[in-house]
Amino acid sequence: MNGCRYTLVALLAGLLAPAVALAQGCNLALSPADIDLGQFNRTTVQLSGDEVPLPPRRFSLNLVCDTEQDLVLAYRAAEPSTKGFALGPQGTYRLSVLQAAVDDQRVQWSPVPASAPRASRVSEAAALEDDQGLQPLRAGKVIRGRRLQAQIELQAALAPSVLTAPDAHTLSASGTFAVAGQLTTLQVRTGFAPAACRPTLAGHAQVDFGRIAMSQLQHASVTSFSQPTILDVDCDAPTRFAIRAVDNRTGSVSDRLGLAKPTLFGIGRTAAGQALGGYSVRLGAATGRDGTPSVALLGDTSGQTWRVDRDGFLRSDGQLTALQGVLAPGSAPSAWSGLSLPLTIDLHLAPARELDLRQETPIDGSVTLEIIYL
Repeated sequence: MNGCRYTLVALLAGLLAPAVALAQGCNLALSPADIDLGQFNRTTVQLSGDEVPLPPRRFSLNLVCDTEQDLVLAYRAAEPSTKGFALGPQGTYRLSVLQAAVDDQRVQWSPVPASAPRASRVSEAAALEDDQGLQPLRAGKVIRGRRLQAQIELQAALAPSVLTAPDAHTLSASGTFAVAGQLTTLQVRTGFAPAACRPTLAGHAQVDFGRIAMSQLQHASVTSFSQPTILDVDCDAPTRFAIRAVDNRTGSVSDRLGLAKPTLFGIGRTAAGQALGGYSVRLGAATGRDGTPSVALLGDTSGQTWRVDRDGFLRSDGQLTALQGVLAPGSAPSAWSGLSLPLTIDLHLAPARELDLRQETPIDGSVTLEIIYL
């Protein structure tokens, strides 16, 4: 009898092993399984109610099994939240199942348990809640299947406190999808940093026109000279910013240049107090670090309204200059992680007959370029 019992146990084990293998003959995958929402700062997000929403992201879930399976879909986060799932200490995220199909036919979803799901709780799109399973339905009935394909939408939001935080934050989270006995992990991360852009002018921020002799000046008309330079702006993350030019020689622009005063900056005066002239700063075609070309925008002093600036001059009257990607819609500054902006400095000297230049006079222009975060 003992031998028969051992033989029966061995036989049952041999019969059950293939059945277990078939039940586990599934493959579950996410694409992508590691979602980087990107780097943000206060210029690239906006407060909405009591949170700072980030752009939604979608990824796909695919399950393939050898045999028909119960297809209850669940998600368990490492850190739940009252607003879905925690994304670090200052963020949350939610997951919704969209556009799902079982064995290539569209399905609806209903929370589990529900032997007779209420119509009000059945929909093609459904939110995943911590440890609350969703079951697929067709024609109001729970179904089994061999293949499940679904689009999952992830909507993340940050706490308003990140907008005033002095330090950078890296927020991350993880969770596990479970269906048909299979598990797979989702990783989510994002970064938030105070906006920080650093402008750098070529030539140590100096444009030297050298010594200009009296013989080079026009007696009765304006004399002009040009020098190129480059302004580089590098930011910690894609940032919307504008440039404001502040004239450190205000009040010394000559009235004899015949040019628009808001596009001119002063270069000092002669010993007799005469304004020497002025200079302008023309923008060339700026290019982002990713190779994106841009177009110049001119904005009001508050940075609320913008229009394309085809002349492309920095202004001395407080109006702002910004850059927009050429393919971006409308007229609004784009977010840049960095760009190179060619500049042309045009020096204009007043007619020689109006200047007392009996002694050497320095041409001393100075402008401060401010980065304004929008």
